[in-house]
Amino acid sequence: MSPRPDAASRGDARAAAALATTAARALCEAGARLVWIVEDSGWAPSDAAPLQPVVAAIRAGGAIPALHLSGEADAWLEPARRLRQAVPCFDPVKSPALARELTGRPFGVLVAPGGRPHALAKDAALVAHDGELAGRVGADGLKEAVRDLRR
Repeated sequence: MSPRPDAASRGDARAAAALATTAARALCEAGARLVWIVEDSGWAPSDAAPLQPVVAAIRAGGAIPALHLSGEADAWLEPARRLRQAVPCFDPVKSPALARELTGRPFGVLVAPGGRPHALAKDAALVAHDGELAGRVGADGLKEAVRDLRR
């Protein structure tokens, strides 16, 4: 169970959500059709409230919000359930509860560079790397990394 944030942290979360909402709107206005909401803090909110305005702004802008949940992300199960408009993207091996519960809707599968996608990838709306490739894959290996995801 995630620790409950104090009042200052909740204020910081609101400020971050407001900034993310503004950035999401700008991305959509610039023509983005898919906006990644990357959550890699290791902390899951007790509900989806902080992200709802961000997801709503992305949808209103005509894009798809993808909620990138890296690592062990089962603590995100309840918020991801409530964020029905977002496409949760996760590693099914590290997050088996998400894999069991969220596969009845569009979802994404995350895979490490050079790794083989999980069997659920065949049913996924998205298959992506588990994080930034910069510094993990050389420029000469970038095409190969993308090709591996397409298999």
